[in-house]
Amino acid sequence: MTSSWIESFSYDATTGNLDIETKSGAVYTYGDVPQRVGEGMSIADSKGSYHNANIRGRYDCVRG
Repeated sequence: MTSSWIESFSYDATTGNLDIETKSGAVYTYGDVPQRVGEGMSIADSKGSYHNANIRGRYDCVRG
């Protein structure tokens, strides 16, 4: 995966949690993310753009 901001991410369809680790080492956990959105992140050409358009500000987020 190539991204200028995102180092890695994982989605758990059972809990609806989407975890995003940034290049700086910060981890953000988004809750109640629908499966279609988690899968969309997996296939998006630009993970950062997809995050900005479909996830950020739309789901509760906890920075870990």
